[in-house]
Amino acid sequence: MAITCEHCGTEQHIGSLSERTAAFCIRCGSLLDSVEPMDLTLGLAWTLAIFLLLFPANLLPLMQASIGTQSRVNYISSGVSALWSEHWPALAIMFAAYAIAFPFLRAVLMLVVLTAIRMRRRPAWIGCVFRYAQAIELWAMPDV
Repeated sequence: MAITCEHCGTEQHIGSLSERTAAFCIRCGSLLDSVEPMDLTLGLAWTLAIFLLLFPANLLPLMQASIGTQSRVNYISSGVSALWSEHWPALAIMFAAYAIAFPFLRAVLMLVVLTAIRMRRRPAWIGCVFRYAQAIELWAMPDV
């Protein structure tokens, strides 16, 4: 597997690491990869939990307001429809992407990567998928 050091840019070829081993950059000595006994299992469990919890986060009410006899319930998707109805389609599309689509996409991409690694399969495209998942992390609103 080819891996590039994020500090100095040196590309190196390393094999699969066994448990409790680490790979270091030959040029600058930075840690490239390490495998602890439960790292992959815990990462996969947390990512699966995130994926499953995204469904209730998007389907259950986000806010409920009541004044007198009137009551209103809002969901995350309510913001998209409100922006669209107020003639802000670009903002509605961006909000839908950042609040709904990107979190699901990132969770699915990370599930694919971690499942492949857990099954001891490292296809050529796995690095590209992981880098894409990392690139959209900022835009996937992880704090929501």
